[in-house]
Amino acid sequence: MSDAFADAIKLQRQMLDAQKASIADARAKMELAGRDIAEANLEAMKAWARLWNVWL
Repeated sequence: MSDAFADAIKLQRQMLDAQKASIADARAKMELAGRDIAEANLEAMKAWARLWNVWL
């Protein structure tokens, strides 16, 4: 028969590992989204500058 306390610790570690992986995945997706937003903002600013004949 296994030790219930050891099993609980093992389960907690597995849950923590799963949470860390989920957070890492979400962070990577947020970084990509942030980069896409920054690029879109730059393109919008360039379009605005062209509209008003302002050079960037």
